[in-house]
Amino acid sequence: MLLRMTSTGSKLRDELGALRGFLAADPRNPVLLRRCAQLAIELGDFSDALNLASAALQSSPGDAEALFHRASALMGMQHFQEASQCLAALQSKGLSHAGILINRALCHYALSEFAPAGVVLDALVAAGEMSPDVLRLAVSTKHHLGDLDGALELADSHAGAALQDGAAAGVYALAYLDGGRAADAARFAGEALARNPDSVDGLTVKGTVALSNMESTAAGKCFDRVLALAPDNGRAWIGLGTVSLLAQDLAGARAQLERGVSAMPRHVGSWHVLGWTCLLSGDLDSADRVFHHALELDRNFAETHGALAAIHAMRGHAAEARDEIAVAERLDGECLAARFATAVLAGQAEGPEAARSVIRATLVRLIPKVSARTARVLLASARAPAPTRH
Repeated sequence: MLLRMTSTGSKLRDELGALRGFLAADPRNPVLLRRCAQLAIELGDFSDALNLASAALQSSPGDAEALFHRASALMGMQHFQEASQCLAALQSKGLSHAGILINRALCHYALSEFAPAGVVLDALVAAGEMSPDVLRLAVSTKHHLGDLDGALELADSHAGAALQDGAAAGVYALAYLDGGRAADAARFAGEALARNPDSVDGLTVKGTVALSNMESTAAGKCFDRVLALAPDNGRAWIGLGTVSLLAQDLAGARAQLERGVSAMPRHVGSWHVLGWTCLLSGDLDSADRVFHHALELDRNFAETHGALAAIHAMRGHAAEARDEIAVAERLDGECLAARFATAVLAGQAEGPEAARSVIRATLVRLIPKVSARTARVLLASARAPAPTRH
């Protein structure tokens, strides 16, 4: 946070300036160095804070307060590994202040070390630390670890905290979205956006809900804004690619979806949207590679087997198609891809040209339904991003 334009920031700078005058006469004074480091951190001057905290440690090795300030400065500079080492050193001294634990959890989170982050956060929650920062990290960490039930239980039991904190509201919204609770997701996304119109989580949820309702224009605007704020946001690329797919802009959809799967490589639903785009484009070889990759990620997803059945059918391999249709329907009797594959097989009897016509007509008819279903599949979160900052 930049404070230099506020009255508080001005007072802090005045104090820091005055203390620097004292430091000029007593440059190794650890008390002065620690206070100056703290002021620099509050002002967002992290490089200066790091120098001051390091000087304090040189003057007074092992000083816990100076070490904490050093860790805070390193976090501000996004040097999370080094910051985590400083915090670990404090813990090794038997210090377990909530501030140390919260920052340690944030460092783990920033480094995508969600399991150790979860251990620290569970301990904080168990100890009664229920600040919006702790709850935001705890809900998001459980989400990233695949414990969606735990994330939703924590969000449900502490809804009030998120209703007063935009960043927490955005994290809650994503969890509710992925839990299939669209109304709650929309509510908390609205809270996040009311506090920050550029909330990445809020915009992502708003766009995904709009896409699920087939409101493509509204969804596209949300995803465009997300990408302006966070160019590597995988969910937004997949959402925008799905919007393009619905508009039959196959070339644009493919380019956008490929960006999405590069950011979310283990997200089965994302690979599915890309696979259908290749299929609709008539690029069976690419579709086959994409869906086989999806199969490696999850061998028990009916839509993958149905899509592979469709590819076999489109290639005229009827026996292989029927085998895959049978697997898909055992896993999900409502599998849309299996229905499509069956329609393709029915068209094969009239020859290749008629088959291609059936493929096109059926796929155009089913794409909106497949995309809506895929939008729901996308609600299952996979990799996780860097710490949420709104």
